[in-house]
Parts: sequence; structure tokens; C-alpha cells
Amino acid sequence: MSEAEGRVVLQSAGRCCYGRVRVRYLNEQANELSEAQALVALSGGAWPPAWVEAAVTGAALGLQLSGASGRCEIVELHNPEIPPSTIRPWCIALAAVRAVWAAVEFVPDQEAERKSEEACALPEFARGHIALWHCRLE
Repeated sequence: MSEAEGRVVLQSAGRCCYGRVRVRYLNEQANELSEAQALVALSGGAWPPAWVEAAVTGAALGLQLSGASGRCEIVELHNPEIPPSTIRPWCIALAAVRAVWAAVEFVPDQEAERKSEEACALPEFARGHIALWHCRLE
């Protein structure tokens, strides 16, 4: 089991967007799970359904693109000190992808990065202007 966090920050042309996701990765054998899964294990807080859905979708995409088996649990969404008006589902989805990649120690190539940005519906104005962080927390 490992925990990791992904963050996405965009500041461009007067626009600011933010997303942060923490995941717990469980590397379970194929006999326990038939395929990789992303699940919600959030406690406390009342997150908008769109944010939760984006985190689960992003985590599942991160598992798929990395080729990792097992499952990821979404354990935390965004920093409560960040105004909700700056949070977008695509930021959360991309942060979840990055968190999973950190958790499974996957180093993406340009193709994997491109696929993740396309699948998370990264807006055109954001391309080339986002900062991505991810770290393994264990």
C-alpha cells in the first residue's frame, strides 16, 4: 500500500484553476480483483458529485495508462483553503492521474501525458500553462 498526491495549478490570461487529489494504492493480485479499479474512500467533507466523479475517472485513467493492476482509493480532494470557485473537474481528474502515477511509481512518456490531458478534457488555453506536481507519501 502506498499513498500519493497529485496537484494541478493553472494561472494564465487572468484565469486560475486548481486541483488536488490524494490516493491510496493497493496492489492486489488478479485473483482478488478482475481489473484495476478506482474507488471513493472519502471521509468527512461534502464534495460536489462532479469533483468526486472527476477524481474517480482520473484515477482509473492513471491506472490504465500506467498498466498497473490493483486499485486506488480516493482519500482526499483539494485543500479547503483554496476557494471552490477556482476548482474545475478537469483539474481534479488530471491531479488524480498524477497521484496514481506517483503511487505506482510510473514515469510517463510524452504520449501518456498527451493521452491523460486529452482524456481529462484539458482546455486549449491551459496547454503549456499548467504546473503539475505529484509525490509519493507512503
